[in-house]
Amino acid sequence: MKFGHLANIALWDAYLLALCIVCGRLSTILHEFGGHVLPAAILGLCPAAVQVSLFGGGFVLFERWPQGLAAGWMVKMGGILLNVILGGVALGASSRMRARWEMRTAVYVFGALSLLGGLAYWTLGSYFEVGDPVHWARSGAEARWASSQWIALFPIAVLGSYFCGKELLRLAGLPGREEGPRWRRLFLMAGTVIPVLAGYGTLFLLSGDSLAAADAPRLAREKAEREAFDRERQRIAGERGVAPEEIPPQDVVVDQDPVRPSLAFFFIFWMGVLIGGVWGALRAPLREGSPSRRIGGRTLVMAWAAAAGALGAVALWLREGIVIRDL
Repeated sequence: MKFGHLANIALWDAYLLALCIVCGRLSTILHEFGGHVLPAAILGLCPAAVQVSLFGGGFVLFERWPQGLAAGWMVKMGGILLNVILGGVALGASSRMRARWEMRTAVYVFGALSLLGGLAYWTLGSYFEVGDPVHWARSGAEARWASSQWIALFPIAVLGSYFCGKELLRLAGLPGREEGPRWRRLFLMAGTVIPVLAGYGTLFLLSGDSLAAADAPRLAREKAEREAFDRERQRIAGERGVAPEEIPPQDVVVDQDPVRPSLAFFFIFWMGVLIGGVWGALRAPLREGSPSRRIGGRTLVMAWAAAAGALGAVALWLREGIVIRDL
């Protein structure tokens, strides 16, 4: 493989990382405002505050919870559903729209991040019983149904990753299946995807932000520990004949390790997503002899200027939270 081709892959990595920053913030803003705030406003509820992080997720703080199962489900699940729907539409449009390949690539990145991000949050949130996928449930039957959604969602997420991997190499114009051994295509995909994920992951870790799809096991552990603490506090309160709030936290000792979901599924899920993406890349219908796309300096500068603008806007207005109504 020639040095010029490796350099072009490195430029592609830099271009895709900038697009991930821009599209990731756009997807999160749409999740919070379009998926949570808008349904709440339609139902006559006024959210108190909205916050969006630099590289992670966000949250909406409500003054009161909507009455009724359907209303609660719509307000809580609206963000995930909006991400999945918009992601699927954008992913399909990126392969059919008549536009410059830079625009089609940007639409693809938005679609892939929204679709896979929404499906990951939905699946892992359901399995680990944390976040929007389960917070709408109120009764035992609703909670059991919410926590079993991952069974159907896991293969859907793998299939979504298949289509993302299939479209990525086609957009990049990398060599087709008939042009060389498959290991070469896998090498090209790894050189395109791994550095981008590593770069974004490094920025995410350095920022200290939280993302439910990545933090689901930790959130589940904290939830289990909190529930075990509350049960022990209530038991002690019952023995003393006082309200649980009157029991000092230092008097509550949880002897047993709280039961929580297995961590294994977290790795199984992401391994399935990885396999789906690789499978899609191997099946991508590319043109024979198609040259790789060349990233120009102007395109790269514009992409990183947009990324800096997106991060600056979030840092100035959304990271500390927008107060919609004072509590």
